[in-house]
Amino acid sequence: MRPLALGFTRRSFAALCGGVAALAASAPVPAEADGLAAFLDLSARLTGFPAEALDSTFGGALLRALVESGHGAALDGLLRGADGTDFSALETEIIAAWYSGVLPTASGNVVGTLYGALVWAAADFAAPPGVCAGTGSWGQPPVPTEPNAQFA
Repeated sequence: MRPLALGFTRRSFAALCGGVAALAASAPVPAEADGLAAFLDLSARLTGFPAEALDSTFGGALLRALVESGHGAALDGLLRGADGTDFSALETEIIAAWYSGVLPTASGNVVGTLYGALVWAAADFAAPPGVCAGTGSWGQPPVPTEPNAQFA
């Protein structure tokens, strides 16, 4: 293959065009980035984890799934701070999605993340299946706990 005048081959030019198109498609527009930041702030309030600790990729997927499944108006109300003292069904759904890693889509639930689910950070004594908690951790006996110690 003969290089083009700019020093590119057809293959490298095609790869460059494909990469630019993929980058442009995945780059959020400023309004979407602001919406994601507001959603991550709402999620931080609901989950108890700081917004910086939340996975923005999963957060974006969760936000899209909620909007596409018809929760756009209710979500907009939550983002503006219009919530009551009790958790709404949508707030419960957002919390469940973050902790389980499951996205509630219009066509049914879809696993969005396994290792990034907040359950593993909240239950610090457990690790996702197939993930070692540290060198030799699988060979150690479990740490004994007193049942119902917090209620005594």
